Amino acid sequence: MTRGRKPRVAFVDDEQDLADSLRDKFSTEYDTIAFTSASEALEGIDASFAAVVADHRMPGMTGAELLTKLREKTPDTVRILLTAVSDVELFRKLINEAKIFHFLPKEPLFPEQMKNVLADAVELFCLRQEQKQNLLRLTQETAQLKAQLRVKTGEERTFEDLLGQDPRLKEAIKRGKWAAKNDHLTVLITGESGTGKDIMARAIHFEGVRRGKPFKAENCAGYQKELIRSELFGFLKGSFTGAVAASDGIFREAEGGTVFLDEIGELPLDVQGHLLRFLDGGYIQPVGYTGRQNLKANVRIIAATNRDLAAEVASGRFRLDLFERLKHHPIHLPPLRERRGDIAELARHAAVVAGSRYGLDSVPISSAAINCLQQLIYPGNVRELYNIMLRAVNCMLMSDGTTLELQFLRDAVDSGGAQPVATTSSLEAATEEFRKRYLEDVIRQNETQLSAAKQLGMSDRNLRELVKRYGIAKGA
Repeated sequence: MTRGRKPRVAFVDDEQDLADSLRDKFSTEYDTIAFTSASEALEGIDASFAAVVADHRMPGMTGAELLTKLREKTPDTVRILLTAVSDVELFRKLINEAKIFHFLPKEPLFPEQMKNVLADAVELFCLRQEQKQNLLRLTQETAQLKAQLRVKTGEERTFEDLLGQDPRLKEAIKRGKWAAKNDHLTVLITGESGTGKDIMARAIHFEGVRRGKPFKAENCAGYQKELIRSELFGFLKGSFTGAVAASDGIFREAEGGTVFLDEIGELPLDVQGHLLRFLDGGYIQPVGYTGRQNLKANVRIIAATNRDLAAEVASGRFRLDLFERLKHHPIHLPPLRERRGDIAELARHAAVVAGSRYGLDSVPISSAAINCLQQLIYPGNVRELYNIMLRAVNCMLMSDGTTLELQFLRDAVDSGGAQPVATTSSLEAATEEFRKRYLEDVIRQNETQLSAAKQLGMSDRNLRELVKRYGIAKGA
């Protein structure tokens, strides 16, 4: 109910004179309206009405039937039944089954009795509205506190850090928790860049039986092909040029813990063979080691990739036997474009993370900004959303803002220094302008439109249509 506005009350009676007289009698205290049929009332009454008084005996739909239907349509509206029938047991049953607040017999003084009943009904409606507001505020405050608690430093992560309610994400978390409990499982996490594969791997380790042991994360694409084997499995002194001292390697350094091999698809074929040998028996062979004794390491392997490993196997770039060994317990993380319902929750958490860097406990986000974020394309997935929010919070603070508005999102994306979205623009127009600027920014970062389309996760044809739709100049 809007502050300063009189509570709305509807009267429904097929007798026009009675309906009008009740409307006029209570028009001083309430914003009243009269209906002369149940079907008309059912269409005209919405959630803004505090109370409705309906006569029971009406042609077509009875008053009791109307109030039962209104219970489903506007559950907070308080429903009162008016009747000339004196069957008290019948109406007690209606009160219990249809949850009608009160019934009034059509006695000579019922309008005076109705005054007190309406006052109680409106008070009940206001209490219900206040409870809803309090619950909403409590929910928001709880979400804010949870977001603050999730702002961690260091390498530890839990499954609560994988935010969202999407069923596919929930299934991935379920599989991750199973892997955490079952240490013998080798895990392969798949998904596009920025979907949270690193968080999933860390959650499996830090909520699993090896949580007190080392966690070593290695990006297989971050080393020269000649060096990655020695980094993983170690080497002996003098085994190659520059090996002035022996090294244990990642596997032995992580003894008892977990080794997370990100971008496993980048692993050279010869090193894939060494990894397969380890997975089959726990054996490692440092570079330069020629002894007869088999060296072993006790670590759990979690691998991740944004590639289609089946296609890599078909092309000869990845070993089939290793692929089969890795995929015993696959976990797939969906891209952000397939779980847009999670964007609001992720954005609020990202704002807390960004604000914490500036010593802020919270960063409010306007509904227009949230709506706009839900419309954007995120080729970099969750990671890209967090980066946008980090820049947006910086823009907000530089402008002495206290709430993250739509214009600060625009400033975060528009590195070219264009004017911010006008605050008087409609949400639809502002969102369209934001999309255009965002596409221009991605196209500007890429040498070709084809590579821009790939970054955006769409076909070249679809990007061409968007370029034409928004009038984006070539080489934007």
